[in-house]
Amino acid sequence: MIINNLSFFLFFFLLLPVSTDAIGNETGTLPAVYMLLSGNIDTITVAGDGSGDYNCVGDNDQLAINQALDQVAGDPGLTTVYLKGPMTCVIEEPIIISSNTKLTGDANVKVQLKDHTDWPHNKPLIAQKGGEYWDGDSLSDKIYGTLDDAISNVEISGFELTAGTQDASPGSWYYILMIFYGASDLTVHDMHLHHSYGDFIRIMSATFGMNERVKFYNNLMEYSGHDGLYLGYISDLEIYDNQIYSTRTNDGIRVGQCDTISIHGNTVGNSLNNVPSGYAGINIDNNEVPVGSAEIYENYIYGKGGGIVLEAGSTKNFVENVHIHHNRIFKTPDNTAGGDHFLNGGIHIHGAHNTLIEFNTIEGSYKDGIVFEIGAGTETGYQTIVRNNIISNSTGYGLNNLDSDKHSFISDYNNIYNSSAGNYNTGSSATDIHVDPLYAASTDTNDPDAVDLHLKSAAGRWDGSQWVSDGHTSPCIDSGDPASPYANEPAPNGGRANIGAYGNTAEASKL
Repeated sequence: MIINNLSFFLFFFLLLPVSTDAIGNETGTLPAVYMLLSGNIDTITVAGDGSGDYNCVGDNDQLAINQALDQVAGDPGLTTVYLKGPMTCVIEEPIIISSNTKLTGDANVKVQLKDHTDWPHNKPLIAQKGGEYWDGDSLSDKIYGTLDDAISNVEISGFELTAGTQDASPGSWYYILMIFYGASDLTVHDMHLHHSYGDFIRIMSATFGMNERVKFYNNLMEYSGHDGLYLGYISDLEIYDNQIYSTRTNDGIRVGQCDTISIHGNTVGNSLNNVPSGYAGINIDNNEVPVGSAEIYENYIYGKGGGIVLEAGSTKNFVENVHIHHNRIFKTPDNTAGGDHFLNGGIHIHGAHNTLIEFNTIEGSYKDGIVFEIGAGTETGYQTIVRNNIISNSTGYGLNNLDSDKHSFISDYNNIYNSSAGNYNTGSSATDIHVDPLYAASTDTNDPDAVDLHLKSAAGRWDGSQWVSDGHTSPCIDSGDPASPYANEPAPNGGRANIGAYGNTAEASKL
């Protein structure tokens, strides 16, 4: 029999003895040969059934995963560590990832911190190589890395990650699922992250520019003790199509000192049946770095103390020209914990300038639909443009201008309806209307999935699967700014945009 060179090479290496470590994991170069045989020449596999290049055994499984990650980091021909399911990996120390690495796994892979560990503040389940900056007793103590620790070209995807059951109070800085300092070209997607006692993911750095091109998408995040995403000092940040539920003491998405931001298609919610907890659904807080550009659109936010919040400190040029559009904000409840000035409202603008807010639906906001304040700011000439929005059933004002000597709302073609304190505080509009928007379903519910903010229409309304006809037609249909675009609305569209979150979209009600 004639054996070609490649077959002989593989046969020869399969005869080599295999060394093992203290817990039975194979070591050496043989895993790369296994992958060559299987056709995945750039991948190292970690399994729980003995079939992997490294294998988890249900105890100290970070050893096997970190050995696989170290092998990928040390071999330019390898790119990926694959966690093969079904499998539960129990770790007792962090998983450490290096640059130019993919850590991916099947959806039926669970990576869990061992119950009742005793970790210090800020120690994460996944981090990058570098000094152990998580061993401080406070947020600022040893939390920032250096440029030498920075990583790039890292992708984490596919598996479940949880802090398990620990002896710590939710809301503290314990058992954060991921921390990175100095990360560029970082992507986290299609993960199930749940039950952390601090943030799900935190990205920090000592200076602006250490974090660049960071992306989070298609993740399910449930039950964090603090923020969902806590992200700082990032240039070029995109967060989309995530589901973030039950962030206990703070925001669903918290962004600070970041430039070039896109946040879209996310659902951020807390239970509407419990005592409200947490702060905003989405919060942008820049008081050191100008935000540059930011777009927040097509998000669904409910049950948070505030819907969307912009904070600019005392200088308006830090947060300018933010575009907020096509969002649905439902029942931002009463949450005055801590007495913070910005805990309530559908959209809360704190010192931001020239914000464009259009095509949103804000229903059932505690206190104000949209509110502006400056706080300690001394500049004048602030403005906020509000058009083509529906603001209904607020317990405060529809539009509340708390600093009218320095700021003005430009309010056009909105429907501001049934605000308990009045439609405007120090403002008015010649083009706004004040009528029942006629939503497709009653908003008197605590089930966020039962809310349907499409507009009733005799000519056709989208119900999620087909077009249906109603006995009434909403006055918000074809009532938008005549100069606003409407081409994305289905025919017959009347040649004018609808008001609200579905205006100028394929789901706009017909006329």
